[in-house]
Amino acid sequence: MSLTIDQPSQRILVADDDPVIRHLVTSIVKKEGYAVVVANDGREAYRILQSDAGFSAAIFDMMMPHLEGIEIIRYMRTEKRLMRNRMLKYKTKLRRDNA
Repeated sequence: MSLTIDQPSQRILVADDDPVIRHLVTSIVKKEGYAVVVANDGREAYRILQSDAGFSAAIFDMMMPHLEGIEIIRYMRTEKRLMRNRMLKYKTKLRRDNA
């Protein structure tokens, strides 16, 4: 039995407001063979999850505009259709030297 891209085990939601980090995380996830659905901030991730629960996992930045990652995770825990999804949260701090 082969899996298709529409099956939950092949899709991961990635939400991060930083385009560099979002691109990095997305590239890693794609390299592992998953299809990625991207959200540019917490509000967009929330809207996606309201209409689409077909993800095997979700990866959230903890500090995003509008809704932070932890707030989205709290929402997911209240929705039975989203409870089975794995969740990963992270926080990055980029240091930019004045070189």
